[in-house]
Amino acid sequence: MLHVNYSLRRVKLNRQGYAPGGNYWGAGQPLYVCEYRADGETRVETGYLRANSRAEAKRQAKMHIALFYHTYVDKVCLWRGNV
Repeated sequence: MLHVNYSLRRVKLNRQGYAPGGNYWGAGQPLYVCEYRADGETRVETGYLRANSRAEAKRQAKMHIALFYHTYVDKVCLWRGNV
């Protein structure tokens, strides 16, 4: 089982699709950022995704993490915390 610490948060976009830092993401579904690291690793990875809900974003993040670590989704155990 791969244990992964992660942080998932929604990125606030203005009406034109810009984030507070000035990055352009466009309009559409809400944007989420997921930061994660597997147990024993020091490097934190970052992924951005779009989803209609936090639950959907978490499901997508789990699939993304499984692909990143070349494992099966059912082998990924997410632990919420600061990474």
